[in-house]
Amino acid sequence: MTTLSDDGSVTATLLYCVSAAGEKMPPFYLFQGKYVLDGLLQGAPPDSLIGVSENGWMDSDHFFAWLTRFVAHIDKTRKDARVLLVVDGHRSRIQLVAAEYAKQHNVDLLIFPSHTTHLLQPLDVACFKPFKDRYRQEIKLHYSTGKGYINKLESFSGLPFS
Repeated sequence: MTTLSDDGSVTATLLYCVSAAGEKMPPFYLFQGKYVLDGLLQGAPPDSLIGVSENGWMDSDHFFAWLTRFVAHIDKTRKDARVLLVVDGHRSRIQLVAAEYAKQHNVDLLIFPSHTTHLLQPLDVACFKPFKDRYRQEIKLHYSTGKGYINKLESFSGLPFS
């Protein structure tokens, strides 16, 4: 997702996971920046994760941290059954340590080819495309009414992901 600001754009990444049965785990918000601001998760679903990176994009360390949280989340209900985790082919997801961790915890990774998730990945096609379109409309509406700068706290707090 991209948020417009007075001084250019600020990038944020949202990692969201939903099972085929409709179960969802708390989202992981990743913002461009150096520090996690107090209150940034105000209004977010309980147990949401937050991180920062220089460019607001997922890197291998953030993905691995999320993967360990994913395993802990599914371990509550799956009773050692194998799980298929579908992810895009971004280089942050393609790492030996993550693949070995997933294998040790009975998680099979299905990695789509890079730059194809907008066509292939179910959440990108059915959920995130309409969400991104609506989010961009709201940003344009905000600026067209002369309200000005949107800070990170205003940008994501209270989004309907619960």
